Amino acid sequence: GSGNPCKYVVSHMQSTCAQVYSYHRLLVFSKDMGLHIDLFRVPASCTCHLRPGQQDIVSKFSSRVPFTHRPSQYEEYGGHVETAPSSQMVSE
Repeated sequence: GSGNPCKYVVSHMQSTCAQVYSYHRLLVFSKDMGLHIDLFRVPASCTCHLRPGQQDIVSKFSSRVPFTHRPSQYEEYGGHVETAPSSQMVSE
């Protein structure tokens, strides 16, 4: 749900779900206006916002290596996985 961590995100990233809504026009009836079309906001999905975690990464070659921040392809597009163009996404 909104404000909760996203599922299936690696442990060195912090994540937050943000509620996304869709808008639907529906035919409604009220005593004042009779039959008319009104706009309703309906929860549709959650988008996952990612940011680096605050923890160190343990290396097999040294005791502790501080996590240095390098923007991922997701952060370069505002932290929204859905907005990154597929032609720009690369595997590491």
